[in-house]
Amino acid sequence: MPKQTRLFLWHATQAVEKKTSYNGVEFNAATVSGRLELSSEEFFTEISRLEHADLIDKDAREGENRFVLQYYVNGEEMLKYLHKYCIAKNISFEDLIGKISFNLLN
Repeated sequence: MPKQTRLFLWHATQAVEKKTSYNGVEFNAATVSGRLELSSEEFFTEISRLEHADLIDKDAREGENRFVLQYYVNGEEMLKYLHKYCIAKNISFEDLIGKISFNLLN
């Protein structure tokens, strides 16, 4: 996954409001686009990459400015659990996702 897409993914997790949807981690598209200073075309290129990687469900959109990040492994919504784990353990989700530093989970 390109670094820009990993950075997009991290910013998406930072644009999550206090609640997450039942199906995953809901984020505000305008917040992410603004933080990364993406054009509309660049934004939807990133959305397309994440959809292709099965990290965004096209059918789970919550209106025009809301998307749901999700990644299922054996029926478990792993991205939501990982996001909550990082918050609970005060682990940098930016380092985990942006730098692909999974040794933070040890």
